[in-house]
Amino acid sequence: MLGVLVVLALTGGGAAACTGDDGPPPPPAVEKPAAELAEALASGDFSQAALRGVSAAQAGEVWERVTSGLSPLQADYEVVSAQVDPAQEGEASPPPPTATARFQASWRSPGQEEPVWQYETTARFELVGDAWQADWDPALIEEHVGMGDQLVAKFTNAKRGDIVTAAGEPIVTERPVVNVGINKPDATGDLAAQARKLAERLGADPDAYAARVEASGPQAFVSALTIRAEDLPDYDLSGFGPELYQQETTLPLAPTREFARQLLGTVGEATAEVIENSDGQIAAGDLVGLSGLQQAYDQHLRGERGLEITLAGEAEETVLASVPPTAGANLALTLDPALQQAADAALAGVEGAAALVAVKPSTGEVLALASGPGGGGYSTANLGLYPPGSTFKVVTTLALLRAGVTPDTPVACPSTVTVDGRVFANYSDYPSSATGQIPLRTAVAQSCNTAFIGQAGTVSLQLLADAARDLGVTGPFALGVDSPAGSVPLDGGKTEQAAALIGQGKVQVTPLAMAVAAASIGAGHRVIPSLVVDPPVTSAETPGGEGINAAEADDIGQMMRGVVTEGSGSLLASLGGEVRAKTGTAEFGTGTPPPTHAWMIAIDGDLAVAVFVEQGASGAKTAGPIVKQFLTAAR
Repeated sequence: MLGVLVVLALTGGGAAACTGDDGPPPPPAVEKPAAELAEALASGDFSQAALRGVSAAQAGEVWERVTSGLSPLQADYEVVSAQVDPAQEGEASPPPPTATARFQASWRSPGQEEPVWQYETTARFELVGDAWQADWDPALIEEHVGMGDQLVAKFTNAKRGDIVTAAGEPIVTERPVVNVGINKPDATGDLAAQARKLAERLGADPDAYAARVEASGPQAFVSALTIRAEDLPDYDLSGFGPELYQQETTLPLAPTREFARQLLGTVGEATAEVIENSDGQIAAGDLVGLSGLQQAYDQHLRGERGLEITLAGEAEETVLASVPPTAGANLALTLDPALQQAADAALAGVEGAAALVAVKPSTGEVLALASGPGGGGYSTANLGLYPPGSTFKVVTTLALLRAGVTPDTPVACPSTVTVDGRVFANYSDYPSSATGQIPLRTAVAQSCNTAFIGQAGTVSLQLLADAARDLGVTGPFALGVDSPAGSVPLDGGKTEQAAALIGQGKVQVTPLAMAVAAASIGAGHRVIPSLVVDPPVTSAETPGGEGINAAEADDIGQMMRGVVTEGSGSLLASLGGEVRAKTGTAEFGTGTPPPTHAWMIAIDGDLAVAVFVEQGASGAKTAGPIVKQFLTAAR
């Protein structure tokens, strides 16, 4: 029940008046029946209000008919004044006492403090016996309402904010689209067959679309597919009659269908679930964010709906109040459109889940965050957690440097090494010339698993976790989008420790986390990544530790350069410059041999990249060409 604030200015009925012994008693105060009527006008329940000439049920029915068109607005009626009217003097048979109450009506959208519509209304009371009764009239609800009238709220959507670059360049903005479907009033012949034929041409579900057409009203236009205007010529729409209708409109869209699709998300008409959970703020037909950033920042982007309240009578409609819509705010990202398109293109032909993340080391800005189309709409780049394989050796190398090992320190690289009964080996085509006692820089360049596992006595899980933290792998990430941090579990025996040193076992990271690690090496300090810059995003957490320093980053960067000039990343050598890289392959699941994830991280000037492919032959063979294609396009 909505509360009612009673503000009274009483005359005559507020206190006992002095009268002669033979005079009539003063009428009772009117504030209580006024407050009860205010409650009833706010709720539609008149069971506690004393009315003249109508029952509580009848008044409730009128109230429901008059106000049902205002849904989902909610009412509050406040008593402004309630006073007994002055008695008429000199009459032989004076009429019963009367009183007047004034109310301020306030209608609010659910969840909003400020009313969207306010006005005053007046009620007249008459004393019947010793109790006040209000004269019933629909005008008690609103002074212009008469019998048969209805109040109607008509909402208009606000212009949705754009998603833009940090410089204000549009990424997602209104772009022309065409709704293609069947207009039932113009249809002749077998409607179901026509619907199935159209759905097949458009790549939609024929049975589902035919069922929607059949279930819709006789005057309905039933859209089968919304197509970007520039893509319409790609569809064969020949052979249809007047039932085929093409409705031109606009939708908030990125430059291309593939552009950061999983990250940005989609916009569409509100679903029944969204409407139900919106507390009345979203209605059928409203455009809302359905996934990705569009959903996460929907309220920011959506703005405030406009409102027009009309009095609908038998002959005409009268506008009683109007509130213009408030446009949504823009959402600014660090993405570089050219680099994002290059990342999307590099992943276009990859089967299964894949990701490419590019970070600017000097600023931490995420310039590209792409998830491949084979991931089923999942934002693999920032959500997917996987063992990083040998790309994680840059973390292990940092821990080794801190333990006193140098790039030239000899380490043993046998063909296999056994830890607590488990045999670890190098990858199948590891060069035999790089076995035996080799310097750490060669172990990094050739990615010798056994050399790193052999350092278990030097690098504890805690030292490894500290190194991951200082490279930014384990966050925290305050990007404005869900981004789980990587993890290096500290519980585990010798076998788990051995696996962790080469980025396997229970170690998990996102492609974003490995791009941040590469960026930290490129920058010479721990990089804190950013993506959403307006509205500003802050994190209550702090990374801890001191981060990687310039000397450590320089040593690791030089060893990553060796990966390109003489090791497993040599396919990048043709790019020229001082490209640095690290490949990685991580086994997962079961099988003989088990399937593998393919990874590569790279640094090219002020650009750090991580590529992940869920199922690939190796980092060099599968992830490497993707990195090369992207870096070539980025230059």
